[in-house]
Amino acid sequence: MFKQLVAHADAPGFGHMFNWGLRIGEFTELYFLTGQGDVDANLQVRHPGDPLEQTRRCFAHHAGMLAQAGYTWNDVVWAEATVTKAFDVAANFAGFAEIWAETFQDVAVKPAAGVFRVVDALALPEMLIEIQLLAAK
Repeated sequence: MFKQLVAHADAPGFGHMFNWGLRIGEFTELYFLTGQGDVDANLQVRHPGDPLEQTRRCFAHHAGMLAQAGYTWNDVVWAEATVTKAFDVAANFAGFAEIWAETFQDVAVKPAAGVFRVVDALALPEMLIEIQLLAAK
């Protein structure tokens, strides 16, 4: 597979986190990773009220799912986040961005990022964030 970033001349520079555009080719399969939250097997939110720890746990869940399927962070081509209003974007976006950047720091060609959306609620009342990924090989 090859990945090639496509720059956006009029957009802010977030290249350390994601690319505004990404071309991929010569891949043989796609791996869709559904939204992951900070939830255990009993549907209990592990860190209620802690948006940044929930963010870390979303990425930790995805790391396990990627490894289980034989993928790495280098194979991720698309990532997006959904947060609730209780996430408090004004107070927590910088921390979220830092965790995102750390997650993809060793990836040479960062994934494209989908919508960072804010919604009223997620599946469980204490969930503050959910992250989805798409990987390709």
